[in-house]
Amino acid sequence: MGQQYCLFITHSFGGGAERVLLTLLAGLNRAQFRPVLACLHPVPEWRTALPPDIPCFMPHNASFTAQCSFWRQLYAAAKQADVVIGSLELQSMLAAALLAPHKSIGWVHKNVQAYLAARPVWKRSIYTKLLCWAVQRCRTVVCVSNGGLQALQALCPSHSAHCCRIYNPVPLDQLKADALQALPPSVEHCFSHAVILAVGRLAPEKQFDTLIRAFHRLRQQGCNAHLCIVGEGAERAKLEQLRQHLQLEQSVFLPGFHNPAPFMARARVCVLSSRFEGLPTVLIEALSIGCPIISTDCPSGPHEITAGGSYGTLVPLHPNLELALARAMAKALTSTDSPALRQARQARAEKFSVGNALRAWEQLFQQKE
Repeated sequence: MGQQYCLFITHSFGGGAERVLLTLLAGLNRAQFRPVLACLHPVPEWRTALPPDIPCFMPHNASFTAQCSFWRQLYAAAKQADVVIGSLELQSMLAAALLAPHKSIGWVHKNVQAYLAARPVWKRSIYTKLLCWAVQRCRTVVCVSNGGLQALQALCPSHSAHCCRIYNPVPLDQLKADALQALPPSVEHCFSHAVILAVGRLAPEKQFDTLIRAFHRLRQQGCNAHLCIVGEGAERAKLEQLRQHLQLEQSVFLPGFHNPAPFMARARVCVLSSRFEGLPTVLIEALSIGCPIISTDCPSGPHEITAGGSYGTLVPLHPNLELALARAMAKALTSTDSPALRQARQARAEKFSVGNALRAWEQLFQQKE
């Protein structure tokens, strides 16, 4: 039996879901699978991030001519592929379902119900109809947590039978090696004090504005720690303005997109302040390095990752979230960590190893329609 041609479709770069996709692409057994990546938009960062043996194609630019040429190439690739994976939510799933009905696999990285809750009624209706259409045409839809699976099944109940859960592959050994690397020189000043770390796309659902306000409460109480938010996104200007308004320019750092492992190895605690998630890989990464974690008990993922709070502090989502986060961070900064606790966190992270996830994905690819 020859290699299976696996066409992965994506449309963005720079977040946790993209890092998970990179891990899966790098880990697939090349004797059995031939992965190819297609990006719906011109995102040249993919060409340098991918392993050198994985072909990648995308539109040359945003012009109509370039788009037409790309879609012709994508259509031909989808016809040749044994399986087509819409790897990043609705846009990629729609492309896979449209071009390769019944041999496509959708990959849902978030709790869709929670994501839609704050959207206008008309937007929820359109999104749900498109999603259910894509789910119906996919051979399988993979969710990254049990909570995310339940949310998708509730949203598309008539198509729930071919939805499943596969935890994200997290490269634990690589993370531990990366943790030994030096920090970027631009953030060394940040680590002259105890650091509260957050990692993620600078997007509204991450609620980094709430986290900054909670940190401001700590500073008002005399806490001398620093807050470092590693990531990039559309909320940067808003967060920079909030930092300036609260006069936190010397204690809140926004260094952009970096490998988070060296930051986690040196941070006092890693905080997730999200309104919703799918399976927040950042928490697993922090556990694998032994870093203590604080997370909102949002739908979904943190509760599963921490085993109900046994391996981290869960903060309920409620109107006093800012105060609750401040109290949890203050407690973490004054608590004594131990080698035994760090080892327990690292052992918990093994549940989400690359090996476990790869076996599940490879079995899924080999299933018949």
